[in-house]
Amino acid sequence: MRKLFLTVMMFAASAAMLFAQTEPISAVSLGSQGGEKGFFIALQGGALVSANENTWTYGDNHETEELFSLQAGLALGYTFSPKWAARVMVEYGKNASAGNTDQTHPFSPYIPHYYPYEFKSLSIFADAIFSIPAPTFKWTPKVYAGIGGAHTYGFADTMYGVPEGENEQYAWHPWQEHGWSHHVPAFRIGFIPQYDLNDKVSIYADFCGEFYGDNFNGLKGGISMDFRGMLSLGVQCRL
Repeated sequence: MRKLFLTVMMFAASAAMLFAQTEPISAVSLGSQGGEKGFFIALQGGALVSANENTWTYGDNHETEELFSLQAGLALGYTFSPKWAARVMVEYGKNASAGNTDQTHPFSPYIPHYYPYEFKSLSIFADAIFSIPAPTFKWTPKVYAGIGGAHTYGFADTMYGVPEGENEQYAWHPWQEHGWSHHVPAFRIGFIPQYDLNDKVSIYADFCGEFYGDNFNGLKGGISMDFRGMLSLGVQCRL
């Protein structure tokens, strides 16, 4: 996953350096701010934090940092007007969750247990993007909302807290089962501050909150949906 993230960032930096020397943006050529209709492609990646059933157990076991991971996304979009655009984005990410530790003491009520697991996800979203009027042509603040879905797979138990020599049938949770593959609906909202290097290439940050159906992490109950917060850096090119 780190190699994927580094590849995304190297591509973004290379593309920005390649196009930054071309004709600068002007009031006549508004570039990706939306002055011209047309397609664009974007590549981004960054940090991801998981928040779903039982992620509080990571903090209880001093493992909060394990809730953070990396993700990457590829988007194809179309600019309809100076204010409106749309995109379709595919994302890959690595996520964290855990089993419930309340009232589960398979070995002894005095032995703490910890039931974390990780899983992968492929998500797809269709976003509507609104550009907020800005006092400068180069900076474009944007807000967006989208609907989509996700496929989760690759569930792997971390198996913490098993006393040495004990029966490993309880290496994970004694009564919860997260399953191994799921499909869930989703929606999201986000904010993009975008900077136009010229009339073809822009760099941006993407602050996003994604909400998934309750079975995203393989567990139902507790909160009625699963959440991911993401911060991405990316590069966008007009085609």
